[in-house]
Amino acid sequence: YYPPVAHIPSDACPMLSGRAWTITADIEVGAASLEGVIYARGGHNIGHSMFVRNGEFHFYYNALGKHQRATAPLSLTPGEHQLGARFDREGNTGTLTLVVDGRDVGSVHIPKIMRILGSMGMDLGSDRLSPVCPDYVAPFPFTGELRKVTFEIRSKPTKTDEEAQMRAEAARE
Repeated sequence: YYPPVAHIPSDACPMLSGRAWTITADIEVGAASLEGVIYARGGHNIGHSMFVRNGEFHFYYNALGKHQRATAPLSLTPGEHQLGARFDREGNTGTLTLVVDGRDVGSVHIPKIMRILGSMGMDLGSDRLSPVCPDYVAPFPFTGELRKVTFEIRSKPTKTDEEAQMRAEAARE
């Protein structure tokens, strides 16, 4: 995805639910302090948010009220950088790892994976609707330059994941 990017409806979002994935944001840091949302999907009940706040890099994982967070200190020089998150599924759980310029800098165990990420859709460079994380007030725009965001889906859905997706689709109709 390349900016500018408007709000993306859930049906057009990358299929991250229950899979192994990597999100990589190519950014440029200026002279001002860096903060704001890079990626947000879902809302206050369920979803993800990857953001910078108070000199720390965060990925907030909200699985229907079960809140997990990976956090790492962040000190970037002006110029081009990559900020990302990698989710490695392990059965019905997983590990979320923060990555800065190709280096793993923090992680958290996710005890319950989400098969459905809600119907709120996705934002890049801010969190426009219902904020996923209570740490910030929407839209909490990213103050660096967001050049592109890449989503890599690294596994196929399980049969259980596919059935959950079908039930969710049927419930919307």
